[in-house]
Amino acid sequence: AGVTGTAYSQTLVATGGSGSGYTWSIITGALPAGLSLAPATGVISGTPTAACSPANASLSVQVVDSDTPAVSASRTGIGLTVNPSA
Repeated sequence: AGVTGTAYSQTLVATGGSGSGYTWSIITGALPAGLSLAPATGVISGTPTAACSPANASLSVQVVDSDTPAVSASRTGIGLTVNPSA
């Protein structure tokens, strides 16, 4: 869980696939305010600006490998929690 006003960083991980790397994207939902996803690394980072629960910060992500033809996988129902600062 993150905390409002405190830097946050978490790396998404994929295994398998082929090629030289992965590209990550959010296909439904959104990250909490102040956080972003780096497509080339799968790192979710930033400083959250508002508290939220998984009920209102749910998203689905997709990862695509760099092979030809590309292979993709997705994960739905990822919930994020941002707690208010103390």
